Amino acid sequence: ETSVDVRTVMLDELDAAFVEAESRVGVTDVPAWQAKRLEFLSVLRRAIMARDFVLEDACVVGAEAPFEVDWQGFRVRGVIDRVDETPEALVITDYKTSGYVSEPDVQLLIYEAGLASRRADKRVMARYFNVRKAQAFTKRVPEDLGVRIARAKEALASGSFAPQPDTKTCAYCEFGALCRKGPRFNRAGEGVARADSEAS
Repeated sequence: ETSVDVRTVMLDELDAAFVEAESRVGVTDVPAWQAKRLEFLSVLRRAIMARDFVLEDACVVGAEAPFEVDWQGFRVRGVIDRVDETPEALVITDYKTSGYVSEPDVQLLIYEAGLASRRADKRVMARYFNVRKAQAFTKRVPEDLGVRIARAKEALASGSFAPQPDTKTCAYCEFGALCRKGPRFNRAGEGVARADSEAS
């Protein structure tokens, strides 16, 4: 398949796939859903037709592909949204509804390692795709990544892994009811920060 074929197939299947998604999620009772529905479909069609959506000479070889890998001493399991193959490389695409990515950003590094462990015959590269803007993007790997990983290992080993609530990241967390966040946690954090300031 070529990139044009991929787009054609996706556009042909989009309406049926959207109906199936509506049924699974149960959103038809949402106020003004029909208007929102048209907007979402328009966004998706624009994204599929964008130049960045599929690289030239690429074909889709995997979707929702599970993986498990040892990365920097951590055993990580995940699911890759899409894997394309070009003559030069395997290309991972992770869909985003915005350009926001939590810091430090290690998701693409982990995905690359996960796919490379299964396909050592080709170079692996990864990118994000902002569906609303119909643009691909990547994030710079922090220079102190090794230090951050060492801190995470130490925190996990000691059991001292205090949450750092972030409204954007936390919005997608499945463990919100268990997280030690809220006014009490915020006051405790302010007290620690004040004590550190006074000590210095």
